[in-house]
Amino acid sequence: MSKDNTTEHLRAELKSLTDTLEEVLSSSGRKVERRVE
Repeated sequence: MSKDNTTEHLRAELKSLTDTLEEVLSSSGRKVERRVE
């Protein structure tokens, strides 16, 4: 796999993880969100 393809793949993985994290935080409430920051 070329470097460009690897970078794009990692970017997609990171976006997916970020979306999941935001979803978990929003469903868990402000208390958890503050602790993470």
